[in-house]
Formats: sequence, structure tokens, C-alpha cells
Amino acid sequence: MWSNTNYELIRVNQSTLGFNDAGHFREFVDQVLADGATHLIFDFSEMKTISSGGIGVLFSVIKKIKAQNGDFKIIGVNSDIRKLLEVTRVHQQVDIHFK
Repeated sequence: MWSNTNYELIRVNQSTLGFNDAGHFREFVDQVLADGATHLIFDFSEMKTISSGGIGVLFSVIKKIKAQNGDFKIIGVNSDIRKLLEVTRVHQQVDIHFK
């Protein structure tokens, strides 16, 4: 009836997740998933902006997590990123906690 699920917290400690960073970020997250994580929380508290490449990484993570019957959350999202996540409909796929 009760379960204790451990989430891996990934803090994004940069102000932007731009096109140049998206590939490295995807590789990092892919490694976390390959190491067996199925429940992730991304902390975007430090982020000010995210590019289309960053949004693409989020959709990739969503697809992989769902394939593993896992869960994915995003916390600390500012109003600018919130608008973008709503326009791209990421908010319909992921539990998002706004600032």
C-alpha cells in the first residue's frame, strides 16, 4: 500500500540551458538513467532561460522515464520558463512546481 521512492535530484547550476549546453546535459541525464535512476527531480531554481534544445532534452527525458515506468518532476521554475513550458506543453507531461 505504501512505497518509498527515492528521487535523484539534479540541480541545474547555470542561468541558461542553451543550445550549446543541451547536448552535454542530455549526456549527463542519459548516464543518470543508465545508472538505474527511474525517478528524477530537476531543480531549475538557478535557471533564467531555456532554449529549444533544452526543451528537446526535457521531452527526451520524459520519453525515457515513461518507458521505465518512472517519474519526473521539475521544481523552482521561474515565470519566463513557466510560460515556455506551457506553450510547448511540457507542463502536461511533467509535474512542475513553480516559484
